[in-house]
This record gives sequence, C-alpha cells and structure tokens, in this order.
Amino acid sequence: MICISKISINELINYLLKSRLNSKKQYIIIDLDDTIFDTSLRRQISYCKIQKQFQLPKLQSIVFKNNYGISNILKKYRYEPESLEKINKKFLSVFLSPKLIPKDSIFPGVKKALDTFYNMGYILIYLTGRHSELYKPTLKSLIKHKIFYGPEHSKLVIKPDLSIDDLSFKKEFVLKFKHPNSIVCTIDNDSEICITYKKLLSPKSLVIRFNSVQKDSLVYPGPILNSWNPL
Repeated sequence: MICISKISINELINYLLKSRLNSKKQYIIIDLDDTIFDTSLRRQISYCKIQKQFQLPKLQSIVFKNNYGISNILKKYRYEPESLEKINKKFLSVFLSPKLIPKDSIFPGVKKALDTFYNMGYILIYLTGRHSELYKPTLKSLIKHKIFYGPEHSKLVIKPDLSIDDLSFKKEFVLKFKHPNSIVCTIDNDSEICITYKKLLSPKSLVIRFNSVQKDSLVYPGPILNSWNPL
C-alpha cells in the first residue's frame, strides 16, 4: 500500500494500472456527496429556503464551500441547542429533497478520472449515504454527467432509509461484500469511514480520503487526494 500523506490522480492511475488483473472482476468503491459531487450549492439553496422561517443570518457562498453542515456555522450565533437541533432537522429535510439533487455539480476532473478507471476494466461502486427516496434522481445525475457506465460496469448502492448512519451502512456493505479482496481502492471524503475501510479491507487495498468538507475534524493518516485534476 502507498503510505504517503498526499496522492495525485496521476499516482492513483499508475497504482490502478499496476493492480489491474484483466481476467478478474475488480472494484473501486467511491462516495458521492463531496467526493464526486460538489453539494455546496445545494447546501446554500437549502439554507436560503429556511432562512426566513428561523430568521437566520445571511451567509456568503464561501461559507457553504468550507462547511459540511450548518450546525457548526451557526454555533457562533449562540443559538440554544434545542433551536439549533430544529434548524438542522429542517435544513436536512430540504437538503435531502429529490428536487434539489440536480443542483449538484461534479468536481473538476471527475469525468476524465472515472472514464480512465472504467477503461481499465474496473467496476465502479457508488456507495452513498443518500437514502432510497434519492435513488432515481441520483441515478439520473450520474447518467447526466456521463459517469454511469451501465449496470455491468457501475453500480449505485444507497441506504434503505435515513435511520441508518452512513458509517454503519458502509461498514455493513464492506463486511457483506462477497469478494473483499477484489476491492482495489476506496475513495471517500469522511475520515472516520476511511479509517474503518482501512481496518476492514486487505492491506493491499488503497484507501483514499478526498480532501473536501467532512462532518468532523478527525484526521485520516492515509493518502489524501486534493484534486481530481491531473498535475
């Protein structure tokens, strides 16, 4: 396994080329939100939709680029915990609306990188914490951005409902995966999930954290991908 603090898309492609066994099915597990899709605009729109209801302060676009949710953003405004919980619950109900999924864009370089993985013969598993109500709009987004390569070469795996937390859902998926040694690489923006993958998978599997917003400040000690664009 590559033991470096940063990894470029060029280095990742070279690793995948060397690891590819043409006669065998091999998999790359990739997260969606804030790994492939930039959800900052969806966060901003969701916030604006509830702003008047809760008399929330006006925030600049950059705030949503740099923050995963709104709880940490609003803490400095000294909302009571109960009020903050209500605001966050309403925010999430809007943010996770099927109507807003099309607002997400893919990060620069994603399309070219995923095309390369597909052309190598890897099967791409989009493993996401989005729930079942978002399956159809999510699949449409993948098709729209031309990063769904048909059911034989790409799979969308989604949570059955919101009651399951992302970590438990992804952990269970990996534990039940029939061919865990065929998972060559995983890419996720959440450090806790990356650390869990590293514990569960073979040492030969490359576990990468994509450097974008995440739900906490936990540090992942493995390789970090800062951009999908080649150097």
